Amino acid sequence: MSDWKRGVLGKLGLDCMELTPEDWVLALLYVDGKSRLMGEASLHTIFFLYPYPSFKFTTLLVTVYSEELHRVLNDLINRGLVRKKIEYVNGRLVVTYFLTERGSAAAAGLVNEMTRRWVMLDGFIVREGRRILEELESLKRTYNGRSPRMLLKVILDKIRNEEPAMGLRLEEGALTYLKALIQGMERDFFY
Repeated sequence: MSDWKRGVLGKLGLDCMELTPEDWVLALLYVDGKSRLMGEASLHTIFFLYPYPSFKFTTLLVTVYSEELHRVLNDLINRGLVRKKIEYVNGRLVVTYFLTERGSAAAAGLVNEMTRRWVMLDGFIVREGRRILEELESLKRTYNGRSPRMLLKVILDKIRNEEPAMGLRLEEGALTYLKALIQGMERDFFY
């Protein structure tokens, strides 16, 4: 954060911090009682739906994907902060992700700091850190563990209903094209 921004925000009484891509993932894994994240698709979908992190996404045939988010997750695994495990959950094999002891300690410090401070997003939007944590927890509780088909349906429903967050993640031409495809597929495929 630049000195002049820090100065202006300080004059307003806002103690701000910025989150790294790693911080976003650690915070998500920490909320909801540090519950495990069931499937990398849940991770990508949650951050696709949440408009504040600056992850760039590609729309694949049946899901959304962020190369940066994938790299961050693998880096956290390689650094021993996150553990990856294959588990049998609700009748299917699922790759789960959860904080290690070291990761939990790092995330606890981050979350503690976030609850006391404001977070600068994309260099200009400022939100209360505790509010971001509440929103991440809500998204995790809602979408974690959903099947890939359900996650796809959620994204398609949000595109069809023209939710504002979709306009932040997808270009206008892509949104228009996807809405037309969804309308044509509704009777035949998903709905």
